[in-house]
Amino acid sequence: MQTHATDIQPGWDAIGADDQKIGTIQDVGTNYLLIEKGLIFVNDIYVPSRAVTSIDANKGCVYLNVGKDDVDAQGWTSPPEDTDVWEGWSARQSTGQSQTTAESVRSGLASSDRTMSDPTTSDRTTMPLREEELNARKSVEDVGNVSVGKRVVEEEQTISVPVMREEVEVRRTPVDRPADSDAAFGEDRVDVPVQAERVEVTKTPRVVEEVEISKVPREEQQNVTGTVRREEADIEGSGDSVVRDASSERSSSTDL
Repeated sequence: MQTHATDIQPGWDAIGADDQKIGTIQDVGTNYLLIEKGLIFVNDIYVPSRAVTSIDANKGCVYLNVGKDDVDAQGWTSPPEDTDVWEGWSARQSTGQSQTTAESVRSGLASSDRTMSDPTTSDRTTMPLREEELNARKSVEDVGNVSVGKRVVEEEQTISVPVMREEVEVRRTPVDRPADSDAAFGEDRVDVPVQAERVEVTKTPRVVEEVEISKVPREEQQNVTGTVRREEADIEGSGDSVVRDASSERSSSTDL
């Protein structure tokens, strides 16, 4: 279908070739659409007119010839420099149809014989101000190594072991009886064997402890610093012009 720039309105949705919403149209240029893309990290892209395949005024949608995931790879970070214009755009200009609001303002200010505009007519244009935001991306890298091994340590140990040994106990008992004359005063000896326990020391290895080795992720906060840019409006007046800040109801006047 034929696509006309004046048919597209700010606030419409931009739909990719994969039927996914890319963003919201903020402005319509002579040969591009300014689309606000993203929810948290918002950025603007300038989609050239040749990327538009169709529009649906009933749904308020503009359909593009690229998918949502392929938009960033197109490099649409600034208005296109080619001379392509919207289909039918030159024809509407030559037949006297209305220009865009921004062109009307510029042409009105450039004319030396202009007259005061009708105060009941709203003549406005919008200049977007942008700023950059810091984005943090995490990657995993090796920062060290922990080696766990075993070494042999010698130490002296003393243990107490109960042992048994025999002792010869001699008890003398007084008696009074006749002795055998044949055995009297002969050599007589009694041998008593004495036994005792001896301790032999042996060593037996045994497991007394286990070391479990594992890795546990710990989360910590790191502060990152970067320089970001933002755009501010630079407003200058000349002559008897009056500039009023409608947001704070303050006005300033310059007389040159």
